[in-house]
Amino acid sequence: MTAFKAPRLQDRLKQADSARQAAAAAFRERAAASGPAQAERMEKQRAVTEAREARAAERAARKAVEQAERQQAQAAEAEAKRAAAEAKVLADAEQAAAQKAERDRRYAARKARSK
Repeated sequence: MTAFKAPRLQDRLKQADSARQAAAAAFRERAAASGPAQAERMEKQRAVTEAREARAAERAARKAVEQAERQQAQAAEAEAKRAAAEAKVLADAEQAAAQKAERDRRYAARKARSK
């Protein structure tokens, strides 16, 4: 079995250079292939992207409107609950006043009977 031979610096540089040349050649091939068909594909992609962004903006606007409506409904509900609670407090106060007046009337009647 032979021992491992590490590649020399010259070999590594030559290999890196050939890889760079291969990458440059592949790039040139792709650039040459991008003619009118590539431009057409890019235009279609741009149109799709713009349509997607328009739909996203529409969705965001619709979501903002729905959120505003939801907040208005919550505010109206909170106001209704506050008004109901206030009406209950007033009704309870009136009932307490009526009960006190009845109690006072009975007490006065009892006092009048005993005199």
